[in-house]
Amino acid sequence: MLAVSSGVDVSLPPYFQCPISLDLMQDPVTLCTGISYDRPSIERWIQDGHNTCPYTGQILWNHELIPNLTLHRLIQAWRTANGLAITEIVDLPVEYLTISEVQELLFNLVRQPRRIDSLQKLRSKAAESKRNGRCIANAGAVTVLVSILSSYALETETSDFEASQICEEIIGLLVLLPLSDSKLRIMAASNLPNILSWLLEYGTIDSKLGALTMLENLMVKTIISLSAEFFSRVSDIILNLLQTKPEERSVTVSLRVFLALCSLKRGKARMTEAGASPVLINLLLNADVKTCEQILASVELLCRCAEGREAFSKNALALPCIAERLTRVSTMATTHAVNILWLVCKFCADERVRGMAVKSGVYERFLWILMTDELTSKTKQKVIEVLKMLKCIWENYCTQQSKNQICHRSVR
Repeated sequence: MLAVSSGVDVSLPPYFQCPISLDLMQDPVTLCTGISYDRPSIERWIQDGHNTCPYTGQILWNHELIPNLTLHRLIQAWRTANGLAITEIVDLPVEYLTISEVQELLFNLVRQPRRIDSLQKLRSKAAESKRNGRCIANAGAVTVLVSILSSYALETETSDFEASQICEEIIGLLVLLPLSDSKLRIMAASNLPNILSWLLEYGTIDSKLGALTMLENLMVKTIISLSAEFFSRVSDIILNLLQTKPEERSVTVSLRVFLALCSLKRGKARMTEAGASPVLINLLLNADVKTCEQILASVELLCRCAEGREAFSKNALALPCIAERLTRVSTMATTHAVNILWLVCKFCADERVRGMAVKSGVYERFLWILMTDELTSKTKQKVIEVLKMLKCIWENYCTQQSKNQICHRSVR
């Protein structure tokens, strides 16, 4: 029986039930034996090492799960007829690609490299599911796509418009595919770096984010090295995106590449020189929880170099902003904020920084978070170190505040 929105119990037709879970199927798929199951249930069955059909006991000659669209539509109609809430109706299942379908699309591209419709279909299917992405990659798409990229030479803003569209589609597709180190090396040895450079300079916002994602993949695997000029160009683009495109996707991609750039030799110092510190602090002022954690991780990374700490200490908003995030975001954000304040208070040569930390309420907040059980012992040890550094300054500050209050009352 199944309770519907009207409060009446309705009998569940047996052919709508998953033979494994006995629940109403949400995403029915059919095994090679012809029996349909709910996708999560049969996927768990196969992942647990079973090689038989749960209902018939037959040995599975393949593990392909084919969406049963007809059964899905019948279940949807039954849901609607029995008054189930619209929110309970799931989307149509993803239609998975086959190797032969991918190879046909790739063959079209080999014959006519400017078949943008074939690229768009591959990209659309890859975006629908990781399984489609794996299928496209396994069909040899990377080799074909890199070959097409190598045939273009985008150099100026007025370069061939159709060619630029095709390059944007290819980069947008490549970032959706699972890429092994060997495939990334093939790409790095091609015309790809020049294409990425052009897209970062002249592309649309989507193509810039795609190019940055691809660049991040290459840098994380240390497959590509950036010249000083290219590093400067990428850092300027990232900081510009963070300032002008504060949407979640843009910020997330930009910060990931930011962290990859900081991992390079003198990367943190060079990002500081590019003006990263004030940009991150300004972005932090109105950030949500997830973005706040990413920004604090980036600020912490900058503060691990002398140039980053100096830039941080010269920003009047920096200490108060970090102090505010000590207790109001999440445990991860608190950990990053503690690390930042520990780095700045311990290693910054300017003593005024500690005074500013006290005025920003760091001492009182550190006393409070020391009593919580959320932080690790290592983080708490840093809190204790900072409290010891700030104790005398805090006591003098409190004494001065008391004197000021007495003087103020006397004047009144």
